[in-house]
Amino acid sequence: MAQQQHYQQQQQQQEPDINQLWATITELSNQFNKARSASVSLIEQTSSLRSQAVHSQSGFVLRRFNTHIPVRASLFLSYNRR
Repeated sequence: MAQQQHYQQQQQQQEPDINQLWATITELSNQFNKARSASVSLIEQTSSLRSQAVHSQSGFVLRRFNTHIPVRASLFLSYNRR
């Protein structure tokens, strides 16, 4: 009987520790999910910026938006920029 009471007391003492541990795990999990979302967002932004940089160096953006300019005129304009 004494052992059973001792066991119950130990369990009752450990419950707050387990609850505190679970709360800490839950909080860390939430922080991890937020950090992961921020990382994914930063990776997407980096990819977009890299793509914009490549296109700005190649002139792809201008070719895409200046479709109304004939090819000869665009060649003339690009030759005169040099």
